[in-house]
Amino acid sequence: MSKQGIIYVATGMKYLQEALQSAASVQLAMPGFPMTIFTDQTPPAGVFERVIPVDGKGMGRPAKIRSMAESPYEETLFLDTDTWMCQSCADIFWPLEKYDLAVAHEVYRNEYAFEDFPDSFPALNTGVVIYRKNERTAAFFQEWERSYLEVFRHKRPADQPAFRHTLFHSEVRHYILPSEYNFRTNYPVVLGGFARAKIVHDRSPYMKELVALLGHDTSHPPLFFGHVNFRFWRTWAWIRTRTILRRVWAMGAKGLWKRLFKDSTR
Repeated sequence: MSKQGIIYVATGMKYLQEALQSAASVQLAMPGFPMTIFTDQTPPAGVFERVIPVDGKGMGRPAKIRSMAESPYEETLFLDTDTWMCQSCADIFWPLEKYDLAVAHEVYRNEYAFEDFPDSFPALNTGVVIYRKNERTAAFFQEWERSYLEVFRHKRPADQPAFRHTLFHSEVRHYILPSEYNFRTNYPVVLGGFARAKIVHDRSPYMKELVALLGHDTSHPPLFFGHVNFRFWRTWAWIRTRTILRRVWAMGAKGLWKRLFKDSTR
């Protein structure tokens, strides 16, 4: 069994094509990194080191859960097919030195009204998941599938509510990844403070442009994605403007001159 690797689950031609695009981004960012695909299609040779057949007909969400449980790697990075790796993510495996599993929060936090959970344990996005193969994660995947099939699929056919419920009640030691490792550009999210997106998770037709923008440190001000409520934006703009004016006043003319031209006078 290989130490580390990436897996995809793609049932149907549409998802295979997405997986191939995602895998191409991985090859650019981490050349030669092992990748396996679980699929009911026939991918071109040379992309994946393993192609594991699955019966996609009628399996739905359990195909993803069962395939994750059957990963051929000791440490696995699962990627949804609609992901794009912007730069090397070798460090994403580092939390597994201490934890069994790592996953990022869902941007919307509490996505479904039927989920009876406190806000302090919000929803988790299963499009990017890293995990170790051990008894705890094996039991977790088994319970995740059971919970989905017996309870949550009757409320809505999405695997994340069952994932959240199962993780809360499991013995799995988990870690929360920063949003840069599962960056959702079609939801309200902020990238700033010299952070760089590692994995973009989106079906935007402008993915290459987004990756070119987000794959470098953003410095300041931060980049914001998502819908903007004008009332909140207006209030924020007013507060921010007052803050800047107060700082300028406090610096005085001499301090402002140094701040504006400090680079040119070196």
